[in-house]
Amino acid sequence: GQSIDTSMGFTPLAGVTMGTRSGDIDPSLVAYLMKKLDVPDVGQMIHILNNDSGLLGISGISNDMRDLEADEDTKPRAKLALDIFVNRVVKYVGSYAALMDGVDVNVFTAGIGENGDEIRDKIMRSLDYLGAKIDNDINNKSHGVEADLSTPDSTVKTLLVPTNEELMIVRDVMALS
Repeated sequence: GQSIDTSMGFTPLAGVTMGTRSGDIDPSLVAYLMKKLDVPDVGQMIHILNNDSGLLGISGISNDMRDLEADEDTKPRAKLALDIFVNRVVKYVGSYAALMDGVDVNVFTAGIGENGDEIRDKIMRSLDYLGAKIDNDINNKSHGVEADLSTPDSTVKTLLVPTNEELMIVRDVMALS
């Protein structure tokens, strides 16, 4: 019931690789890329890291998970983008599990979490050491609806919980007024 950490840092650039945002990178990469890409100022580099990186930059195709999954068997960069995304999510969940001495529940939400049954499956296969197992039939049928994806023998629950991001933004704005 209490937050202990977040994958984002000072800005949303830190954390898990996202659709167009880089996620965690080595700080020295910024200077290297500026030189390699002939980027004249830091503001332009920050724009690239926010808008032209992440799944889009790695794949060279799209920031949409569905497009990458459709191309993963024929385009190596699409597969690489998916593999990096899964790797980063698994690393973060693993680090949080270590901080909390285990987990009780894994929750998938928002666009990819709500609709990406293939990505959920890939992530959960790497987290079975935690005791979290998902029912493939339920996982494959669950898109954008609340669902318990756990198998009966799972010691950690895995839930799909839809979110209304626009409503949450409006509520946050109204709370500031």
